[in-house]
Amino acid sequence: MIRRVSGAGAIPLAALLILSAAGCGGGHPMSAGPDVVTGPSAGGGAPSSGGVLADVTARADADESNAGARPIDSPGTIAEPGDYQLTRDLTVTDGDGLVVQASGVRLRLGGHTLTGPGNKAGRAIVIDGAHDVLVSGGRIRRFGLGVAVLGAHGCRVRDVVIEGGDETADPANGNPPQIGVMLVNSDENVIAGNRLRDVNLGLFVRGGESRDNLLHHNVVLGGQHGLLGVCYNPAPSGGPAGPRGDRVLENLLSRFGVGLSASAGSEANRFAGNTIRYFDVAWVDQNGANVFRHNRAVQIPR
Repeated sequence: MIRRVSGAGAIPLAALLILSAAGCGGGHPMSAGPDVVTGPSAGGGAPSSGGVLADVTARADADESNAGARPIDSPGTIAEPGDYQLTRDLTVTDGDGLVVQASGVRLRLGGHTLTGPGNKAGRAIVIDGAHDVLVSGGRIRRFGLGVAVLGAHGCRVRDVVIEGGDETADPANGNPPQIGVMLVNSDENVIAGNRLRDVNLGLFVRGGESRDNLLHHNVVLGGQHGLLGVCYNPAPSGGPAGPRGDRVLENLLSRFGVGLSASAGSEANRFAGNTIRYFDVAWVDQNGANVFRHNRAVQIPR
């Protein structure tokens, strides 16, 4: 069953976008160690990502067959398990695009585009309190938040293209950021093979109940206003605890002020094998208990 979503029924986006003062972006940069390569870039433009994209292009596996899927042709809420297929491009002028509240859902976007209202408003796809959900294979543009994974377990988001507008953002002074993918108090999820560009924050993981997630082989490109490639910090109202036990592996992060940032309450997360092309700081670890290994970090000019 698919229910229509109204803007009034959505969780306020501003409540999810505010960055904690004790979270991302503060603290001191971690110095380069033996597992880090640093140096000037040949240029300030976006890097070629062909090598990484070759590993993350759309691929078929055992669950890719979508025969008999229920068609979706309008924004709404998925409230029953099953296979669903977006059948056309959608434009959302208010509120959320597609909200998944049922477990056991396969939502394939079929190469179609969800276009939002612009001005950093709205959420394109929300997985809300569900488990065993797959979202794959389409394009998202002009939303404040591309994909939100909220209190969810064992879900997958893969092969999704998310396009922002490279707009200015100043969270500390009430100008919220545009976010690609955000997880809040969610565990054992996989975010893989997605391509993000022109967002202020790329991959954003929040809350002490977030743990054992895998974020790998994503291409995350900021712009002139890119703030953070990957950010780990507390949930909006859950105390200082941050995520723990996640693996952030082999992503390409480019054109952000800070490539990777972990709050004081985020611990035992592993950041390894990432390529980071940053404006100001490669990474920040306010806790000191996170693991950074074999990341290639190169500073580039704005």
